[in-house]
Amino acid sequence: MTSSARNAQSGGFTLIEILVVLAIIALITGAVAERVPGRRIGLQGRAIAHELRDTLRLARATAIGENRPVIVALEAEGHRVGAMGLKPREIPPPFVARMEATARENIIVFAPDGSSSGGRIDIAAGNSHWPLLVEARTGRVSLVRAN
Repeated sequence: MTSSARNAQSGGFTLIEILVVLAIIALITGAVAERVPGRRIGLQGRAIAHELRDTLRLARATAIGENRPVIVALEAEGHRVGAMGLKPREIPPPFVARMEATARENIIVFAPDGSSSGGRIDIAAGNSHWPLLVEARTGRVSLVRAN
């Protein structure tokens, strides 16, 4: 008997069979996670906060790159964040954005040197929130771990 014949008779699983089973488990897990409301809200809130963080970072980079101030404003009663020259980010219900700006209400200004007026934007839904901090001196944007 050759070694390949012995391997065929060993009764083990092939790599394809294992991958198919793992894919099925992943699909079932995803379907279950999608049906848990708190989990879905948490994932959506985190995704919105990450998108908004990226928008703020892009506004800062634009201010530096184009050597001009860029203003980021909270619009439409907390359901849109817009920046001059950048596509506005929609914030879908049940989420809302609340801004606490240090200089002016509902705007954060990024200067050409990278600094900013500073502030905080909270993405909130129910009792959950995801705060973003914009440091005034450096313009650094960070997502703070929240509930």
